[in-house]
Amino acid sequence: FPAPQAVHSKTFTAGPLDGSMTVPELLDLQRTQSPRHPVYVYDNPEGDIVTICMDQYVRTVHQAAKLVQKHVGSICGPGHEGPVVIGLFAAVNLSDSISYCMMMNAVVRAGHIPFAISTRNGATSLAHLFSVTDTLLVYTSTDSIVQNLVADANEKLSGIKEKNIASFSIPMFGDFQADLENVSLLPPLLPPSMSSIAIILHSSGNVIWLSHKTYFQWSILPCFGERDLCGETMACQSIPIFHGMGACLTCWPASVGIVGAFFRPTVPPMAYVTSLSSLYSIYFSQSGVIATKCTVLFCVPVFLEMWSKDAQGMEMLKAMKVVVFGGASLAKDVGDSLIEKNVNLTQFYGAIETGCLTPYLPLNSLGQDWEYFRFSEHCRPVLTEQEDLNLDRVYALTLVENATHTPCFINTAVDGTPAYTLSDLLQRHPENPSRWRVFGRTDDLVVLSNALNINPVPYESLLLKHPSIHFAVLFGRGRTRPGILVQLKPEFQFSPTDFRRLEEFRESFWATVEKANTQVQSHSRVTRDMILVASPEKPFDLTAKMQPRRNVVLETYQMEIDSAYGTLEDHSVAEIHIRGLPSSQPSNVHPWFYEVGSCCSLLGHRFSLDQNRSYRVSTMKNILTRARYKLTLPDRTDLCSDATSVTTSSRISERQSRIADMWSLIEKYSTGFPTHCGATDISTGDNISPLDTILVVGTRGGLGSNILALLLESRAVRRVYSLNRVRLDGKTRQERQADEFALQGLNALLAFSSKLTLLVGDTAHPTFGLDSAVFEEVSATVTAVVVNGWLVEFTPPLSAFEPLIAGVRNLIDICLRSPRVLQPHLIFCSSLTILQGLTRPASRPEIFLPDPSSLVEQGYAESKWVVETLIETALRETPLHATVARIGQVCGSPNGFWKTGEWFPMMLKSSQFMGYLPEDWGKDITWIPARLAAISVIELLGSKVPIAHIAHPNPVSGTLVMASIAKDLSLSLIPRLDWLHRLETSITSPQTNDERRKNPASRLLPMMHHIMSTPKRDGFAAFEMPVVSTEMAILASATLRNAPPICKEDVLLWLECWQNAKFLDRPVNARL
Repeated sequence: FPAPQAVHSKTFTAGPLDGSMTVPELLDLQRTQSPRHPVYVYDNPEGDIVTICMDQYVRTVHQAAKLVQKHVGSICGPGHEGPVVIGLFAAVNLSDSISYCMMMNAVVRAGHIPFAISTRNGATSLAHLFSVTDTLLVYTSTDSIVQNLVADANEKLSGIKEKNIASFSIPMFGDFQADLENVSLLPPLLPPSMSSIAIILHSSGNVIWLSHKTYFQWSILPCFGERDLCGETMACQSIPIFHGMGACLTCWPASVGIVGAFFRPTVPPMAYVTSLSSLYSIYFSQSGVIATKCTVLFCVPVFLEMWSKDAQGMEMLKAMKVVVFGGASLAKDVGDSLIEKNVNLTQFYGAIETGCLTPYLPLNSLGQDWEYFRFSEHCRPVLTEQEDLNLDRVYALTLVENATHTPCFINTAVDGTPAYTLSDLLQRHPENPSRWRVFGRTDDLVVLSNALNINPVPYESLLLKHPSIHFAVLFGRGRTRPGILVQLKPEFQFSPTDFRRLEEFRESFWATVEKANTQVQSHSRVTRDMILVASPEKPFDLTAKMQPRRNVVLETYQMEIDSAYGTLEDHSVAEIHIRGLPSSQPSNVHPWFYEVGSCCSLLGHRFSLDQNRSYRVSTMKNILTRARYKLTLPDRTDLCSDATSVTTSSRISERQSRIADMWSLIEKYSTGFPTHCGATDISTGDNISPLDTILVVGTRGGLGSNILALLLESRAVRRVYSLNRVRLDGKTRQERQADEFALQGLNALLAFSSKLTLLVGDTAHPTFGLDSAVFEEVSATVTAVVVNGWLVEFTPPLSAFEPLIAGVRNLIDICLRSPRVLQPHLIFCSSLTILQGLTRPASRPEIFLPDPSSLVEQGYAESKWVVETLIETALRETPLHATVARIGQVCGSPNGFWKTGEWFPMMLKSSQFMGYLPEDWGKDITWIPARLAAISVIELLGSKVPIAHIAHPNPVSGTLVMASIAKDLSLSLIPRLDWLHRLETSITSPQTNDERRKNPASRLLPMMHHIMSTPKRDGFAAFEMPVVSTEMAILASATLRNAPPICKEDVLLWLECWQNAKFLDRPVNARL
């Protein structure tokens, strides 16, 4: 062998690796000749390394094998002979990889065939896999999701198979440790035939049957590398065992003595290590790698991309003898950065049908050629140039069977020898003919109608650099031009039918697309109108490697793609000029509005309005925004009425109409309140605390996450129900909440608290869309309800918020119908924006606002006022216990996280673009940190306060804050009117997309006008925020009363957050 193994090991003696013994025989042999050699390691909660040695591991495998034989015998009878297929379908494949490996080895040692199945498969796929492999029984984890999938699969097989597939709970490694040294082992193994099946894997739609010969060949792959890997601790925390990369971890310890490091075993499995998409899989992998003192790291690219952004992660990578990645392509800028920082980076290339085809492992990286690889000596590759594709140095790959390499599939022959041709296309190095890189796949190439080819992978990789993009899929086969379909990261997702947000996204994304377009041939370039956004309700179907299943995705979105091309054919111009409204007659308004609506709402194109008519352009823009929300209505009379009202006087002004709409909703939702008839409290008597059992509606975002975290940390809280809307992003509810906690700098492990129940539903539904038993349980047990979730959009009309208003009414009804003597306390998180139109008094008191005429004309503020008035009515007419918490400007979570899409960070971004920051407020900032706001809301529970203003009672000078920011960003301070003038000047001439990205405040010009040009006046704090009384709030909340002012450290945290997100630039002097 090129790289003999265990040459200097004192604990491991290599067995015969000439093919005379199979993997299970090698494992049995190592128990006697290498009993003290480590097989697997993990770190325990105390931080110690737990080592499982060969003798302990093999003995445990034998005990598990006995159990397997017992289960097979109970189904087939004692006289059954021959191997059966046994499925492993368990959510422990990452959270307890040691148990999973044990079961793989145990089934083989029992004389049967393990079938490792990804838990990402649905019931239909599972039924198909059971059928084609003739699975006899399946070992599952105990969680309800897996159990239900197996039950559903059995139901689908009821007309095909005579018997249901038997199901058993997968045994854990720890189940067999009692008196392990004294239990008997299985009799010596009858050597299986090398041509018989050893294990079954499943990947990308293919079922892979590995013979004992192929399984053995996989086990000796390290012998064809350049390193002696015996005794090296290989970090495997990110590798699912059901995949081809993971299957190697079940045989390498027996053949060459590699030590595998995994997550510590947990029962039940921790949700944050059951999915490669989880941020916390990455975090816990990093901590596990460091704790177990790994020397070799084996992972998929997403982990490297995350670790490379973290200082501790980068130090960890640099400390590795070698870092191996595979399963997907690594972003070039990330790979280049790792090489620059002396990370010994190498690529694992192969396929589940062929196994690894590169040396495992080389001594040194290929340096700047890290994207390339060379083939291992154990395989025989044949490369055929694809001249018909008109692509430079691109070849198809065929693997020919030889003595040391047997492909799992055979689909061709080379000179009479069986061979397998892959779908991969490889590109030869321009100077070194022995080096290759993956170019793409034959079935991935997008062939346009003019026969030009596009390799989608490099283009998609460039687009993934945008911070909001999770996945990207290029389309256009058989079309005249390509398009791109993107799935956004959960925190950026929106409905693609929301045309305003779609256009805003295209605007923010266009700079990235333009940059990608400069790096490809002209026929590969994507135009603005061919950017499609995936619906949150139709997430991409992913492979086990967390990559989109391209063909499935394109099939799922075929209708949207066809529609995009249809629109493209109908409209070939991007800039559309709209004629003015010819007259106010409805007969003229209808066709005119159709023209405007189709151009701006359906196409999302920019447009200019002919101003030869006397209407206000700002009002017209608001009307057009409303059109996007009403476009689906069959009757456009309402829209035409809106348009006509712009140019003609009406008996009822638009303002009066809006007020009438508000009162109409109050009348609709304030009648028929239920009668409270609570008789007894549940289990603990009448003195139960409001903090006992709490329902929180809306726990995503800064305030909601902080409220939920604080409740879970409180010893006074026994149970918390969290209710959020459905989000189909492929994550579990715990993963989604953990990711949100992490984003906000909170303890992510709280998402897995035993006292937390995460629910998804819709409060507008009478039972919230929950199972009736769950709804009844929540209704009967809650002692408090906190309503935080709301649509934070300022352009939709009031009607868009009606489902949320209906939801609050349903929550009021739950409180009034509660069986408890003491009703649940309802807290509604309103907003101080409803007070912005009040000019007097100087300090707005904590009272209900009886007249909505002062409200800012926006549906958001109007909806909040409607709910406040609804609650006021219920307080007056029923025994409801409720508090309205009007929340001020929230300014950052404990780690400084503050969404970049809010007005203040956008203003700072534009300030960097112009080089100047506005000063001269001379007023106080009353912003409140997210955690302080959350504590204040929680401390309202149990109080009798009807309204509380959650603003900072100890404000800080706006002048000092802006001066501190100016210094840290190296910006010059100028008077705010001068700053406004510079902003206006910066957008008088047409802007490039890059300028729009760098100058986002240009999109907030009306708001900036209001903030910067309004003269100083009483009753308003810095940035024209209303000054409010906090008397009732500080009476209820001691924490708010004694809160320290915002300090320089808080400001630095905000800036660091935005700089880390690449939103704000770091000053040059800060980089030196």
